[in-house]
Amino acid sequence: MILLVIEEGKQVERGDVLVTLDSSELEDDKVKQLITCNSSEAAVIQATSNFETAEIALEEYVEGTFKRDKLIMENMIFKVKEDLRKAEQELEYNERRLAKAYVTSLEVEASEYGVKKAEKDLDARETELMGLKKYTFFKTTKGLEADIKTSEARLKSEKHSHELDKDKLALI
Repeated sequence: MILLVIEEGKQVERGDVLVTLDSSELEDDKVKQLITCNSSEAAVIQATSNFETAEIALEEYVEGTFKRDKLIMENMIFKVKEDLRKAEQELEYNERRLAKAYVTSLEVEASEYGVKKAEKDLDARETELMGLKKYTFFKTTKGLEADIKTSEARLKSEKHSHELDKDKLALI
């Protein structure tokens, strides 16, 4: 829209304004694009944070959580092995006592049950540790690595969008 036009035939000098156009629509577009540009910059900041967090999460799992869980399981195996050793000693002791008729065969059976239970506990704990090392570790690290790749791709996308928004703002 034209706001002002110099009168026809009027003498003008260099630098005089001949026509004034309404720039309010362009100014509104510029403000809207500036808001879009600021929003895309915030998206880049968030995507950067998500990417860095994903990298930290992988390191935290590999160097922290996995090692802690592995140590806890190894300690449980150590305790169960000690329980098994005690149960075996108790069985031997009760077998000797049975030979001298100091205990009944029922007490020996109870000691045998204690040994079998400790053996099964040991097997369960060792299987659990094997699962952690063989499956859980790889499954978790693969998932965390995928999170890193996904967040890295999103970061690249957000940076590209932000650059396009800045270019569009420069054209207004």
